[in-house]
Amino acid sequence: MNPTFQQYLNSWKKLPTIGLIWIHDVLTVLILTFLWLGFGNLLTSQALAMSGGKTAEELKVLLFTQSLEANQAFLGNIKVFFFLLTGGTILVIILTILIFSLFQARIWSTLLAQPLTLKKYWRWNWITLIIGIILVIYLMVYAFIRFFTNLIPYPNEITYLIVTQLVVLVFLLTFFFISFIVFKEFAQTNKVWETFHNVYLTLVKHKKTLLKKYGFTILTTVVIGIISSLLQRFFITQPIITMFISIGFLLIITSWMRVYIAMET
Repeated sequence: MNPTFQQYLNSWKKLPTIGLIWIHDVLTVLILTFLWLGFGNLLTSQALAMSGGKTAEELKVLLFTQSLEANQAFLGNIKVFFFLLTGGTILVIILTILIFSLFQARIWSTLLAQPLTLKKYWRWNWITLIIGIILVIYLMVYAFIRFFTNLIPYPNEITYLIVTQLVVLVFLLTFFFISFIVFKEFAQTNKVWETFHNVYLTLVKHKKTLLKKYGFTILTTVVIGIISSLLQRFFITQPIITMFISIGFLLIITSWMRVYIAMET
């Protein structure tokens, strides 16, 4: 049997590990969702308190009709809101990095059977920050390509959906695949810049094996995606449930991918 295929089959034998990673990912998503929603609700409540529930047009009229002291007080409230928005956003981003790094550090320490120390954890924050910056650039490239794919004339709606979904699939899986290779190398070296050098060497040295793994990843994602879509049809009138199903199956894929990539190439 082909060694890469055998390794693929062996990866699915580690269901307890996949389940543990899935739980970590679910907790990460829940905590970060509540964090950002809480911050958004705080900003909304502050904005409503500042405006008194008035529309933009009503506020314009009010600024021209009320006293100078009242306008100065209103401008003071705007400054407070601006500082809350700026400072709060920075704080929430920092907390996001700290929380995400903690769960990733725990996952990869478990996968590679390595102890997790406070020093190693702090270094995880740096690699998370760099991957986050790369993600922003990556999404800009994706948006650029998606823009041009939308300009292409398609014979029918089905062809359009196939092409656009294929673009999403390739971009999403490529990012996850390479990011997990980066995380694996970092968990082994605990050195940020050396990690990227090692990733480059790994991609060059093991490109054939990694391409096969990538192919199995795409096929697995398609199969799991079909199962997810079939399940969502039972809840087609309940978008919240279908969203949870979609996210849940996506996390199954990413949980398995880490187990698969953690195996020796």
